[in-house]
Amino acid sequence: MQQDVRRAMDWIHVEGQLKMKTLENLDKYVEKEEKLPQMLDQLRKSKFTVFLATNSNYSYTNKLLTYMFDFPDTQGRSWKSYFDYIFVDSQKPKFFQEGTTLREVDEETGTLKLGQISIKQGLEKMKVYAGGSSALLCQYVGMSGKNILYVGDHIFGDIIKSKKKQAMRTFLVIPELKKEVQHWQDTKEYYHHLQKLETILSEAHFHRTPSRKDGCSVEGLPEIAQLQSAIKIVSRNMEKCRFATLGSLLRSGPRQTFFANQATRFADLYSANCISLLHYPPDFHFIATHSLVSLWWFPWQPSSSTC
Repeated sequence: MQQDVRRAMDWIHVEGQLKMKTLENLDKYVEKEEKLPQMLDQLRKSKFTVFLATNSNYSYTNKLLTYMFDFPDTQGRSWKSYFDYIFVDSQKPKFFQEGTTLREVDEETGTLKLGQISIKQGLEKMKVYAGGSSALLCQYVGMSGKNILYVGDHIFGDIIKSKKKQAMRTFLVIPELKKEVQHWQDTKEYYHHLQKLETILSEAHFHRTPSRKDGCSVEGLPEIAQLQSAIKIVSRNMEKCRFATLGSLLRSGPRQTFFANQATRFADLYSANCISLLHYPPDFHFIATHSLVSLWWFPWQPSSSTC
């Protein structure tokens, strides 16, 4: 099923039918965010350089963003005025690697102008460029990757490549996070109970002597077989609480999914919406919470308890 869905999605992307249908009914397929202009203006007023890098062509980008920035208090203002630099047809993740030839876009026709842009020429604000690379962008703006916060919604094409190739700070947008948080609120008691049972089970194994069998209990602790049975029951109950047909995006039973592991490893920040940045001052310094390293101890301490 995954392969069929992947082929179908790749096909409608390549053939252009997805974007064509989207433009035919923007109200249905595009969710507007009224605070987006405010957030971008706030960043630029705070002397931050804001750039846009999209894989879409100029024609589609222009129609889509014209709709997204069309609000009563922004009428007559072009969406281009919210960005310092604009790159279309960036071909990510290639944009973060060797990149492609950088050329200027004719905004009237949507075609590419002849000749490529050199480093000496530099980039002009409010103009639209096609191709390029993140390395060229860093040279033009005079910044290194660690001074750039890149916001994207694709774990591989946006986050992993920008982190590995340019060492950028990364912000992963995960729209499903709203449902994940709500689901966690509804089922967190199962996880706390499971954690408690696993702690008791580890204590029971720790205090068991080599002469004891699995069914023998330690003073003050339940039998190991009972604990294992209780853990299975709680795990089954957790599986029944799936909130979607395909299950959670971030968890598989009590464990993290591969996607969640990559998100926590490569994304410095992640949220359901980049508008979350509005809740923090522009000079706010995000610091990761302290996490302990799991340690496995195997000391032998004979117990006075008997079976």
